[in-house]
Amino acid sequence: MASKELYEKAFQYPTQQESIEIQNHFPPVKELFLSHNDIEAKEEYHKVDVMIYVAKHDIINWINRLNNKLGKLKFSYILLKFYYLKGIPDEQWKVELEAGGTKFFPDFKDEGDHYIHFLFKYSSENFYYHYVSALDCIAHLLNIYYNLSWGEKEVAFKKDLFKKLQLKDKDLAQSLGIFSESIGDIREDRNGLAHRFPLNEVDFRSKKNFQDGKEVVTMGSAHYTNSREVLTKIERSVELLSDTLKNIEKTLSSNSDQ
Repeated sequence: MASKELYEKAFQYPTQQESIEIQNHFPPVKELFLSHNDIEAKEEYHKVDVMIYVAKHDIINWINRLNNKLGKLKFSYILLKFYYLKGIPDEQWKVELEAGGTKFFPDFKDEGDHYIHFLFKYSSENFYYHYVSALDCIAHLLNIYYNLSWGEKEVAFKKDLFKKLQLKDKDLAQSLGIFSESIGDIREDRNGLAHRFPLNEVDFRSKKNFQDGKEVVTMGSAHYTNSREVLTKIERSVELLSDTLKNIEKTLSSNSDQ
């Protein structure tokens, strides 16, 4: 098949039906949404303190911002799963040649496999960015809802947030702390993608460590996380985030009923 045909075959978007099927096969991704039906301002404007009205107004805006971000996260997942299902033969990602040297991705048949691999990596990288960004949207929402009094530029989904939240809602603070610890690898992978070296590219860098008080440098080895392992990490992170969103929604709704 000519290079142009391989390119056009690889660079496709899923149809509406394919998108639906991808979500149906992995229900947690459909649950990436936070409803605000139960926490909208229940009082009429003239019956409440103006700052309460303003806070509730901003809460709705942050929920909308969060859901927009979650929509991008969901779309990134649909894309990466779509390309993954096309087949990426990178379980065996390197072989040593008898004549010497190493061949990477020996099971790739043609340029088409490389295109699909690229598209999966690109979509995965977008997923990681939107995932961490969604966490900060949650932090902004909680900052306003619980009146934590942080400036907008100070807000982040981190230990300081959970510590301050302890004084307002101990149970939620503890559950968010546990969730944050459980996605430590996701944060590390995202930071590698953004600032250092990505997990899903072959890493030829030298490795430094200390043995018997001496620095030892290792060269000539390579590291790589295959597509199946990346997808497993991503789907686990979706499950955890989905459960956390349910917990937040339940908490905000119950508090609004009080």
